[in-house]
Amino acid sequence: MIEQKDCLFVLRNNGDQILERQSATEKISDEELGNLLAALGNNEAKTLTFLTLSDGNIATASGLASKISRFQGSLPAWNPHKSTLFTYCESSLTPIGLVAKEFIDDKANAWGYQITDYGRRLGIPLAGLLLDFSREHKEALYHFFGRTQSVTQESELDVGSKTIQVKKRSPRERLRIFWDLLTSKLPVREVDLGSHLKESSAIGHHLDDLDRFGIIQYDSIEPNKPIAYFQVLSERPEITPSAVGTHKVLTNVIYDVLKTSPEQWFTREQVRDAIIKEFPDKVTLDQNDFLANISRILTHLVREGYLKRQKFGNFTQSEVSLSEPQRTVLCQLITMLDRFQQGDLELLAFGRQKAAEITNNPGIVSKLMLKAKEASPEANKTPVAITQGSILAIIRNNPGINTRTVQKKLEEFDQKLTLLRVSKIIASLRKANLVERIGEKGFHWRLKEDS
Repeated sequence: MIEQKDCLFVLRNNGDQILERQSATEKISDEELGNLLAALGNNEAKTLTFLTLSDGNIATASGLASKISRFQGSLPAWNPHKSTLFTYCESSLTPIGLVAKEFIDDKANAWGYQITDYGRRLGIPLAGLLLDFSREHKEALYHFFGRTQSVTQESELDVGSKTIQVKKRSPRERLRIFWDLLTSKLPVREVDLGSHLKESSAIGHHLDDLDRFGIIQYDSIEPNKPIAYFQVLSERPEITPSAVGTHKVLTNVIYDVLKTSPEQWFTREQVRDAIIKEFPDKVTLDQNDFLANISRILTHLVREGYLKRQKFGNFTQSEVSLSEPQRTVLCQLITMLDRFQQGDLELLAFGRQKAAEITNNPGIVSKLMLKAKEASPEANKTPVAITQGSILAIIRNNPGINTRTVQKKLEEFDQKLTLLRVSKIIASLRKANLVERIGEKGFHWRLKEDS
């Protein structure tokens, strides 16, 4: 494990620890590092599959399966199907240039995959570093870097004498998010983070997943939900609050409403409804004016120390932050990757050493394979028909539910899906005329039969 002293910190005047990037000339571009992480950084099983090829031999699908099993010794934790291992090579490792397809006979009837010079030079040390990092932390690599698949347009990048394919993939975007969080004053709004990354409309699902896996802290107002909630303070002035303008009676009535239920958070609409229920004959104001007066009085009561307001408002509708343990882990990860990107020879040697140590320790390999299996959406995939049924049941029992809450409730069925995946399944149900969207804003759903 890279020691904490290697984490590069400077102190701002206010004492906050802020990570600063090394100023040395980059040896590897951000695009190339993103590509390498897409190949090796999000799945311990895929990383170990790559290391089975470090001997330089051509491996067939059966050969890969045999090697992975041998790496785990007499008690293998997970032996993926040989087609899965072959797909790792074909879809992830080959496009990045770490391995190459090679024919075994002259007639091209049999083929396998073999490590490239690029794979030996950079792939092996990075694989060792990533597996060592995973071994030292409870979170799987997938939890940090997400999926490799991308629907963005492909481009080409020259790497030495070779040209490799480059796409905008989740690992590269996650890496940029981590850098920004470690170099920003926290908490930060999602909109500001997106602005820094020039990805204002595309980081929400990353933040949601990273929060769900405990990598960061992220909270936001749900679409179409009220922005402000109010609750009486447990310690508040004993005297009657002063009136707002000429609304002395209304000020006292609003305060009494909230005092009646001290544990409840109220929106201004809930306060209005409570007043109308209590005094149906006395509320004759225009509803918009009435709500505006309620808002002014609630804000006044907060200012005077009678109420507290939930942290979100018109300006701040989301918050991204890090706990100290989260900051420490991300700092270790980013420092390691930055040193790798700079071509730090000591670190590259350390990575090669770790790759050899890990692949020669069946117990460690088995634990890493089990970790990959437990984190893998593919290995734990529920048939889509069952997931669709679960989502329909959730929407039936919760008309008007939004997509993010559907995702959270699916976990009660032991179905852990990304927000993007839940959105796609709901879209398929909508296309099949089984559910419909409520309203023009946000993504709230009900069964078509309930409309």
